[in-house]
Parts: sequence; C-alpha cells; structure tokens
Amino acid sequence: MTDLSTPSAPQEEQRSTSRSILKDASRYTAATYAAQVGGFAVGLATKGLLGPTNVGIWALLNILLGYLAASAVGTTDAIAKEVPYLREKGDSTRAQSLIEAMLGFVLGVSAAVGLVVAGIAVLRPQLDLPYRVGVLLVGLIFPLWMFMNAQTVLLRAAKRFDALSTQLILQLLVTAAVGVPLIWRFSIYGQYTSFVVLVVVVALYFSRVMRRDTAFVLRPRLNWLPLRQLFAIGIPLQLASLVTTVQTTADSLLAAKVLGVTSLGYYSLAVTVKGYIYQTPNAFSVVMFPRFQERFAASRDDPAALRTYVEKPILGFALVILPILIGASWQVVPFVVRHFLPAFIPAVPAIRLLLVGTFFTSLWHMPVQFLIAVNKLWQGVLIAGVNACLVVGAVLVATRMHPSVASVAIGTSVAYALGFLLMTGYVLRHFASVLRVTLFLGEILLAGAVLFGALLAADSLIGDAAAIPADSVRLVLRLVVLLLPAAVLLRRADRVLGLRQYLRWGREAAA
Repeated sequence: MTDLSTPSAPQEEQRSTSRSILKDASRYTAATYAAQVGGFAVGLATKGLLGPTNVGIWALLNILLGYLAASAVGTTDAIAKEVPYLREKGDSTRAQSLIEAMLGFVLGVSAAVGLVVAGIAVLRPQLDLPYRVGVLLVGLIFPLWMFMNAQTVLLRAAKRFDALSTQLILQLLVTAAVGVPLIWRFSIYGQYTSFVVLVVVVALYFSRVMRRDTAFVLRPRLNWLPLRQLFAIGIPLQLASLVTTVQTTADSLLAAKVLGVTSLGYYSLAVTVKGYIYQTPNAFSVVMFPRFQERFAASRDDPAALRTYVEKPILGFALVILPILIGASWQVVPFVVRHFLPAFIPAVPAIRLLLVGTFFTSLWHMPVQFLIAVNKLWQGVLIAGVNACLVVGAVLVATRMHPSVASVAIGTSVAYALGFLLMTGYVLRHFASVLRVTLFLGEILLAGAVLFGALLAADSLIGDAAAIPADSVRLVLRLVVLLLPAAVLLRRADRVLGLRQYLRWGREAAA
C-alpha cells in the first residue's frame, strides 16, 4: 500500500517538476517584468526623441531583420526542438553533432547574406540617407546578430535561464545608458549606434557564460549528415516562423502602405504596447519549450502526456496574468500619451483596440509548442499560413471601409481571435472531446468578455480630465472599479487551477 503520510512517487515528481518550472519561470519572468517596465519607459522616451517618422523607419528595419533571419533555414529552431529531446533520451553525442552543424551553417550563411545587404545599401544611392545607413548597418551587424540568436537558442535548450535573465537586465541597462543619450544627440543615427553596441555587449556576455560552462562546446562545423536532419526538422519550422512573422508584421506593413510612414509611427506605439504584454507569456513559453520536448520523450512520444502543459497555462494567463497586464495598459498608457506624448494621441484608439487581439495572440504559445513537440510541423505551417491570411484579409477589409490606424487594429484583433480559436481547437482535439473543447474555448471567451466589458464600463463611468492631478485621481478610481471583476476572475482561476497550490509551490521554489 502507498504510505499516505508521504507523497507518492508521481506526486513527488509532479511537485519537483512544478517547482523547477516555477523557479525558472519566476526568475525569467521577473527579469522580463523588470525589462518590460524599464523598457517601456525607455521606449516612450526614445519614441518621443525620434518622432513618428523615425519610429516608422526603425520599425521597417526591424521587420527587415526578422525576414533576413530566415536565412538560417530553421536550423536554430531545429536545435531548440531536438537537443532537449535527444538529451532526455540519453543521446548527447548526437545532440552535440547537431549543435556543431548548426553553428557552422548559420555563421557561414549570415556572413554571405550580410555582405549582400550591405552591398545593396552601397549600390543604391537613390535611397534616402536614413534608410541607406540603416540598411548598411543591418548588413554589417547581421552575422553577429545571428550568432547572438544561436547562443540564445543553446542557452534555452540547456535551461540556463539564469544567464538569459541577466541578459534581459543587461539589455535594458545598455539601452537606457547608451541608447537614450545617443538618440537625444544623433536622432535615428543614435538609434542605429545603440543597436550595434547592444548586440556586441550581449554576444560577449553569452560567450563568457558559455566558456565557463563545460556543457557548451562550440565547434562550428559543416557536416552534411547532421545538417540534413536539421533541414528536415527546421524547414517546416522556419516556414511556420516566416509565415508567423508575416502574420505579426502584416498589420504594420499594410499600415505603412495604405496610410503612410507617419501613420505607421502611430500604429507602432500600439504594436509596442502589444509587444510588452506579449513578452510575459513569451517568457513563460521560453521556459516551457524544452520541457515540452523532454515530457514527450519521457512519455514515449504520447501526445496526451502534454495535455496539462497546454491547458493550464492558457487558463492561467486568460484568468490571471493577461487581465492584470491588459487592464493596466488600457488605463495607464493613454494617460501617459495624453500628458507626456501628445504627438502620439492619434494612436490611443488603436492601442486599446489592439489590446483585444493581444489577449488572444498571447494565448497561442502552448498550442504551437504542442504541434512542434508531437512533430506536426507541416500542420503548423498550414495553420500559420491561414492565420497570416486572416490578418491580411481582415486589415484590408477594415481599412477599405475606413482608412485609419484604428481600423488596422480592428482587423488585426479580429484575425488574432479567429486564429487562436481555430488553432487551439485543433490542438485540443488530440486529447479532448468536442464538448470538452467547446467548453474550454467558451471559458476563454468568457474571461475576455469579463475583462474588456469591465474596462469599457470603467471608462464609461469615469471619464478623463484635462489636468494631470485630476486625471490621475480618475485613473486610480478606474483601477479601483476594476478590482471587482478581477476578483471574479481570480476566484475562477483558483477553482479550475488550484491557484493557491501553485502559489505555495512558487514560495517553495523561491525558497
């Protein structure tokens, strides 16, 4: 018989796993929160110094970097998936051969791509000077930027979230101490210089961490057999990532095309707010990714073993984390814009409308990870493609009806909501009945309805004021009004998740 005075082996294993996840998640998420708060303040300062047009130029260059990253052909994505899986299976030798092949390929290809991009900047004098300098910068820094990304993937696969947490704080410090003064003095060219400094500092820090850890042996090699395996896994992952990039940047690109670069600058503020909220579930996703692969390997490739890894985080974020982050952003960001960034006042409606889509797009990390873990890679490509088409179609329809940044946000939010429901429903059907899936998705929609209904009600009851002191009081009153619906969501979270149990495990993990 099982001794009831001590936890059973499965219970102890669950507690150990939960403590490990909570320890890494709390550390990495705390660093993300610190980076979010500081980065938000620094971001507002830099946007104020740059102005809408230069913000739009920098946004386009970041989009270019995202597309150029596809030159890795998914080899880094394949490493993130395969290395934890192989190490859990006990095949460290094969994992190391994949790492070496990835490094050799990424370094070689990124150097070639960087030269081509730099050459285009040199040979196209008709480009406006800010664009030309920016494209040249992207080409020259691209190999080091890709190496930094490869280092990040290796640290995530090894669950070195201590180093990754430090990197987030280091990045914030560099941006604040170096970026803001440079932007204040040199405008967009200061932004370019601070980006170079940031990449160099982070790459040097990661190199120092890896030299001190015997688990990392960085030997770049071009070996066809492991490369072929990386391509087989990485190409569909890369295609899904590329299509996801289209999905997450299509709204900005369409805003620039239909409305102009200045409107893109307004919309970029809304995208920035979305990005800060998105970082929190993304941080948890980073912590969970290697664990998805390890759990799948330990269960002898049983998809049902991943059920709790999919459902519980979605519920936790929908009922607890996102209401806090979105509620605060809905109220605080417009207040800051009204009084400290009046040039961006046209962005306020788009910010609030895009927050609706942010609620849904912040919940699809776990379904995506499930598809990757169970090797439904091409299905992931198809789903990402459908979601990207939804964004493009919805934004085009919305802006045709009424060309404005608010219309771009409406179309994007509608597409994000539909994409989440379709993908999550497909994933849940791997281990749940149609009724169970319907009830689960209904729970998420109800949580969203409570959140945004409460926000609209608070705005309706307590309006804005012109003066900062009076407006500050009204801001606080609206936040107090929101405590009641927040308590409803927390009570539901405790009922369906056992929230107090996780808080207790979290205290144990911190201790």
